[in-house]
Amino acid sequence: MKKPRLKELEVLIGNWDWTMSNAWFLDSLETKVVGTASFEWIENAFVLWRFKLGTSDVPESVSVIGYSSPTERFEVSDKQKRA
Repeated sequence: MKKPRLKELEVLIGNWDWTMSNAWFLDSLETKVVGTASFEWIENAFVLWRFKLGTSDVPESVSVIGYSSPTERFEVSDKQKRA
């Protein structure tokens, strides 16, 4: 059974395409970067978030999102791809 606050994450569940632009850290403000993100439940207690750039099959980042009752906030633990 999901904690009540976890129901707030339902809107994320699924697969998403995204486009990033106008960011200070890209080569220029006109540069566009595309990718995908997927969100899925783990045992109705956490959300697994995979983040990919371009058409790569390898995630740039894999994160787990959960809710901490003691701190009353959502927390993310992640593992980013290392070069």
